[in-house]
Amino acid sequence: MMSFGRFDAAANFVFHQVQSVNSSACMSLRSTPLYHGQIYHLRTHQTRVEQLCSGFPQLVEFLELAHTNCPTDPFFHGPRSSSIHAGPQPQYEDVPGHQRCGQSEQGLEQNSHRFREAHEQVQMFMLEHCEATIAMEVPLWATQAEAGPFAAIMQPNEWLSGHVDVLAVEDQRIWIWDYKPGAHKERWVHVQLLAYAVMLSRRTGIDLNRIRCGFFDQYLCRTFAPSEQLLQLLDFYSFVPSGQSRQTLLQPKPSRRDMPTVVFEGHEHRFVTPAVPPSPPQQPAVRKRPRPESGRRENLFRVIKDGELTSFARLGLEIPDSHLNPSILYSWHQFHHAGKSLQTIATARQMAQSTIGKHLLEAAAAGLTTYDRLVSSDAVQTICHAVNQLDDSAGGYLKPVFVALNEQYSYLEIEAALVLGERQQKIHHPLYRNRRAG
Repeated sequence: MMSFGRFDAAANFVFHQVQSVNSSACMSLRSTPLYHGQIYHLRTHQTRVEQLCSGFPQLVEFLELAHTNCPTDPFFHGPRSSSIHAGPQPQYEDVPGHQRCGQSEQGLEQNSHRFREAHEQVQMFMLEHCEATIAMEVPLWATQAEAGPFAAIMQPNEWLSGHVDVLAVEDQRIWIWDYKPGAHKERWVHVQLLAYAVMLSRRTGIDLNRIRCGFFDQYLCRTFAPSEQLLQLLDFYSFVPSGQSRQTLLQPKPSRRDMPTVVFEGHEHRFVTPAVPPSPPQQPAVRKRPRPESGRRENLFRVIKDGELTSFARLGLEIPDSHLNPSILYSWHQFHHAGKSLQTIATARQMAQSTIGKHLLEAAAAGLTTYDRLVSSDAVQTICHAVNQLDDSAGGYLKPVFVALNEQYSYLEIEAALVLGERQQKIHHPLYRNRRAG
């Protein structure tokens, strides 16, 4: 019987199952929301799990238990795999024209109206259309005793944890895939993928030599084979301890150019100069369509997602003079005048909290509310401090801050804090300074 490690079953199980069927694709998707600091939607393609995992019964069992009995504690006590920096990096295999790149491009295009986040757009396209993809947002964890070399940065009562973007089965191997927008800038993704491979192996008992790792966007796909040899060479530079926002620096980090890359030749290994992946092609500028003038049919909106069309006049509310669309203005009204919280508004409108957060940020940018109503002064201090401590090569914009803060603050609070921090001259990081309009 597979063991999930130590946890208090009575106190820490949070689960909920939803069955859904996409009749047009004749497939069965199973979805379970997991409350691990933010909501992660574990989704599995049940038909493919049955068809592709006959050689991995331990994986089938693990996915079933992850849906029904996923523990909560591991995701709040210990380093997240995405917050760890270590070397050397493996010698990647670059795969020009890999199907993952095409799937990214199609997912971003076809799912842009279904999902707000790029990750979910790509993940769902793969789950619905890629014959090898079996699951997304798969939770993984390991105790210190199970974590191999990662135990060096853990305390006895801590866990290593993370969520795999996409899990696939191809050529009798399990593939761990991570979607990374701006993949050519990635420097530490190998550590995250190695941690995933270790945790998956520990949770299922499947040997590392049957696991492969890769990351991708619409322009680049790079893969490597995790191995005990590579794990034994890991040298840790920094990580973010549990419950903290500031990284612990163990030793100076090499520059991207000097990042050691290891090549294995049998039982021997040597270090080589890392190959720099090509930058993505420049995209032509797209002219934005002008916003519709107020007073037309565009004043109609839906209070509830997919609900009936209504308007401020029908609701007996006064619409402010603004270029913002009425749906955004309704979220603003509920927050600014009705005094409702972001979560309450999102629940009532049946929309994602990230969507409502974007509404409030746009309202603040338009001068309808103030940023200090969106984030506390203490949070501004904490967030600005975390930003200033980030590595200079941190990729992305909001996500590195979100991860560095152990997911304690929402993207809404981070964005509002960055605006206020810039105004108050609290932002000193070169990648974040002067990025915001006042």
